[in-house]
Amino acid sequence: SPRKQRPSWQLASALYEAGRCSEAATEFGRAATLGPKPYGLIVHWALAEDCAGDREGALTKLRDAAAIHPSAHTYSQVGMEYAKLGKYPEAITALNKAQETDGSFFKTYIYRGGVYEVLGDVENAASDYRLALRFSPGNREALDGLARIKRREIESGVRGAGQGPATPRP
Repeated sequence: SPRKQRPSWQLASALYEAGRCSEAATEFGRAATLGPKPYGLIVHWALAEDCAGDREGALTKLRDAAAIHPSAHTYSQVGMEYAKLGKYPEAITALNKAQETDGSFFKTYIYRGGVYEVLGDVENAASDYRLALRFSPGNREALDGLARIKRREIESGVRGAGQGPATPRP
């Protein structure tokens, strides 16, 4: 039915899963006009916009989603979007908010570790990757991050950031 939200949302989801991101974003937008805008619809719409390359649109929707449902997951997505836009201070702020909301959400530390790594702050990057491993032992992304840092240390002759205890910071 063309005037019902659920079929439009389902079509948008199918388009997204098929990798047709621009079409999915358009269809999620249409679904949003056909009824209330629940958290799940907004997040999926943001993911489709991100996939389609509309980072600002995705960020706007993720901030809207965080206003509806302030969770570590949502704030971590906001932080990731800021990072993709090269807005690293804003990314760190959003990721700190994610940590404050739920300090055990391991993706926060992976994303924030990646931002610190891009900024060249290997000590904080390594600390965050170790925190991610504390909450998700064996996590491949965190292990890969630590391995990258270790390789850079070896290549540059600098030692130390990839080792040591991980303690949460505010």
